[in-house]
Amino acid sequence: LLSCYAAWTRPGVYGKAGCMSSSFWWDGEHFLNATLAKASPATAPPVDWYVDSGDSGPDNDDEAQTLRVYNRMQQLGYEPGQLPDAAASARGSVWHYVQPGGRHNEKYWGERFYIPERLLLGPKVLRPTPLA
Repeated sequence: LLSCYAAWTRPGVYGKAGCMSSSFWWDGEHFLNATLAKASPATAPPVDWYVDSGDSGPDNDDEAQTLRVYNRMQQLGYEPGQLPDAAASARGSVWHYVQPGGRHNEKYWGERFYIPERLLLGPKVLRPTPLA
């Protein structure tokens, strides 16, 4: 959640945000219902976003809340799922991923960390070999 808020409020510092398993439920879904609700396509910052969750465990790792944030970001003009060409997209992109069986803990974040790394930092990031 902090990554999303930092990029939203300081896009000149954080032009990309990897929001993994964010606690979008916090404070009555404040990020969605206050921060994003006040925005318009004209005021949304130029940032590339990655939001994800699992689909298991307590509250399914906030899968529904994460999907609502992803949908709102698309309404604000972020292109779904592709890296923007700097000259072609001043707004930015947003990716959404749900890890089947994923829960809100370090084991599952570690299993999928390579995804936002690759999407936000480039294709040269390699998928790690799982630890036994």
